[in-house]
Amino acid sequence: MNVKDKRCSICGKEVQPLPYICKYCGKVFCVEHRLPEKHKCENLSKVMETVKIVRTEDLLEEIAEFERARKTLRNPLRKLGEKLRFGKK
Repeated sequence: MNVKDKRCSICGKEVQPLPYICKYCGKVFCVEHRLPEKHKCENLSKVMETVKIVRTEDLLEEIAEFERARKTLRNPLRKLGEKLRFGKK
């Protein structure tokens, strides 16, 4: 099949210059139907196996941990910068 001949498997729209080829079913789709859930992919169960379920509580804890680490790094770096700029020891 030539690239010029490729059309969306759902709506028939031309998919030039870049067709979206689903890595789960191998069919060609336009930008509107490129996602597996939008074209009702026949292999949607495979897609769902690869999705990581993230709980909000876990995500909030990771954000809080990141913020704590960022704050502890910022103060020593600021002090070092002040020492270097002003020649303090």
